[in-house]
Formats: sequence, C-alpha cells, structure tokens
Amino acid sequence: WSQVTLGARPAENPLDNWNLQIKNKQGGLENIDQLSDQHSTYYYSVLMEPHNYQWLFSLMAPVEAYSQNMRLRFGPNILLLNQRPVSTRSTYEVMSLPSYRVGPSVADVNELSRNLVLPKSGNPKARELAEQWKQEGDSAKAIMDKALLLYRESFSYTLQPPPLGSDSIDDFIFSKQRGFCEHFSSSFVYLMRAAGIPARVVVGYLGGEMKQGGYMVVRQSDAHAWAEVWLPGEGWYRVDPTAAVSPLRVERALHEAVDSKEASMVGGALLRLQALRWLSLARNKMEEWDYLWQTTVLGYDSESQSGFFQKYLGGKDPWRLAVFFVGTIAILLLLYYLLSVLKHPSKNLPRELKLLQTVLKKLEKNGVIRQPGETLLSLSKRIECTKPELAHEYSAVFTLYYQIAYQGKNEKLVDLQRIIKRGFPYKAG
Repeated sequence: WSQVTLGARPAENPLDNWNLQIKNKQGGLENIDQLSDQHSTYYYSVLMEPHNYQWLFSLMAPVEAYSQNMRLRFGPNILLLNQRPVSTRSTYEVMSLPSYRVGPSVADVNELSRNLVLPKSGNPKARELAEQWKQEGDSAKAIMDKALLLYRESFSYTLQPPPLGSDSIDDFIFSKQRGFCEHFSSSFVYLMRAAGIPARVVVGYLGGEMKQGGYMVVRQSDAHAWAEVWLPGEGWYRVDPTAAVSPLRVERALHEAVDSKEASMVGGALLRLQALRWLSLARNKMEEWDYLWQTTVLGYDSESQSGFFQKYLGGKDPWRLAVFFVGTIAILLLLYYLLSVLKHPSKNLPRELKLLQTVLKKLEKNGVIRQPGETLLSLSKRIECTKPELAHEYSAVFTLYYQIAYQGKNEKLVDLQRIIKRGFPYKAG
C-alpha cells in the first residue's frame, strides 16, 4: 500500500523565489501552450512513498520543480522524473499549470505515426466500425463523440469484468460491454487509431482523500486510465471514456461508483477499517501525525532554516545565531524559574515575609497600597501623612520586621505573630 500526500504551499511563497533545479529545460517544456494566466498556477509540495521507479507524482502539467535531496528532470510528455529510482520516502515542490495544451501547432510525424500503430490483424468488427465513421467524412471530434455516445448508451462499469476472447476489443465492444477504466481507455484508443486519429492511453491517478490539515492523500486505489487524441491545431486532447460510462467514477471516490459487493474490493482491509468509525478516526489521525512529522520535523531542511533566520533575525551571521541561541537558553531558564516560583509561590518564603504580606494586604483594605519599589520606611512615612491614626501601629510592625529580617533577632518573630493573630491593625472606621 503506497500513497502520495499533496500539501498546498502558501501563496506568499511562490516558486519564483526558490532555487530551482529545473526550469524550462530537460524535457520539452517548449511544447506546452499555456491556456490560463499565472494566477491559476498551482504551487504545492508532495510527500511520496518509495515505489522503486524513476517517475514522480505531480499534477499535470508540471513546469517547475525543486527537491533538496533528489536530482529532478523532465522526461518525454512532460513527465517529472528522478535521476534514480525512488527507494526512500521523498519530498519535493512543484509548480503546475491546471490548463495547458501539448504540441498544438506543429505535428511530430514520428510521434503521430507511433500513435496510429495497430496489430496487422484481429478485431475486424472494431476496424469496420471505425472505418465506417471515417468514410462518413466526420471530423475527428465528431468521431470521438460517436464513440463516447456508444460507451454512454451501452456500457457499464464494474471491477469484475467477464473474460474476453482472442479478439478482445471486438468481444468487449460488441458483446461483454462491462469493465473498468483500462477497458474503456484501451478500446477507445483502438477505435480512434482504426479511424486514422492518433491516440494513446494515459495512466495516472484520479481523486484522493482531503484531510483536515489541508492536504490530500492519494492511494493506489485512486489509479486511473484515460486517453489522449491528437487534433490538428489543438495538439493532444484529453478524453476520458470512463466518464461517459460512469460519471460517479470521475466525480467521486472509486468505492462510490460500484455496488457494495465490489466496494469491498477497493482498498481491501482499508475499507473494512472505515466501517469501524473509531478505527477509521485513529487511522486518519496517525496519517496526520505522520504527515506533520515528515513535513515539519524531518522536512525542516537548510532552506527552511535560512528562511526562519532571515525572517526573525535578519540574517544568519554567526553573531546573530549566537545571540539567538544564548537568548533562547536564557529565556528557557527564566521560564523554568518562574514556573517553579509560581507553582509554589510561598512554599520557601521566610515566616516573617509571609507575615509582612498579610499586614500589607490588611493595609490595602484601609486604602494604602504599597507602590512597586517602595521601602517600608517610605511606606511608613506615607502612612503618617495619609492615615495618621494607623501610623504608630504600622510603624511598630515594620520595626519588628526589620529586626527579624535584617538584624537576626528571630525571637521577635513571636511578637510579630502575636500582633497579627489578634487582628492588628484594626480597619479604620
């Protein structure tokens, strides 16, 4: 079971600012005509499981890509490739065009010839039907529409197709008429080639499962096959015969396009887990944690570090880094100290200081609040001016505190406790 995770990249970090490994080279990007403006360009990251092939997942059509650890290049037909087979979990960034056209103006004779090739014999009924469409003088698009109408009216989607005979295309189109995407795409391409229209089967992935973290998981069960035909002046044109047979297969997940019996075949144990809600939730949470671990912790590469230091420190000069790390350690130590004090604020305070705090709280009830940094001597003088009726009693308390705290006369602690216990000082009336 393999999967690919597509994560959206924030709009404020466009690929134009990246150190791109490949851009408009190594793969014929000059064959793409862009049909939409740059505002609809997709920027995204991919976390891919190992599959031991060179090809890489991407949205069509990728025009720029970057990876910290892989050597990327473009292959034929705008496929994104790695220099070596992918044998470990990998991450890379891609820019793709949602609307595009390949090879629209000048026909490559060799390429078109390859996509007209058919076996020398076999499937006479399919050849005859395609030749009939061709002789009627219809355009390539009109012939495509006739073929799609045939699929729409006569075929059904199933994951358990009946076996086919030696003339498999004839048997499928004119007899069995039940199958899945590979049956529809391959038979459609056969009809197009027999009608003189260059066509080819394209395989990839369709759909996926959106996650709350803002990313999509694409699994092997999302694999799909469709077709492309070459139209003069337009280039390779995408056609999906499966959509004509089963629109649900294109618009929703695969298990929603088939009956309950066949749905159990999709993903096997995975779907059985989904029947148990708590197991499904646990699986989704594990996938989310795994994605965050890979992208946030393991994916925190030198580029991410440079961006962090540039944003918050103004650069990555040695003195800036030293200040950052020393300051971080100092803040952590301060937080540890503050947490220990707040957790037990009075646990280790001297007895005389606890008694003084009690006296100051009672003083506040009489309208006198000790100011930050104010000494007891200054506070005593202020009481004489604002609350002369309390001055003598508070002065005695402060004197006892000074004798205990600063002169070491611990025997005076009994006198201070006795004054506090009897309710001193009395609240002024």
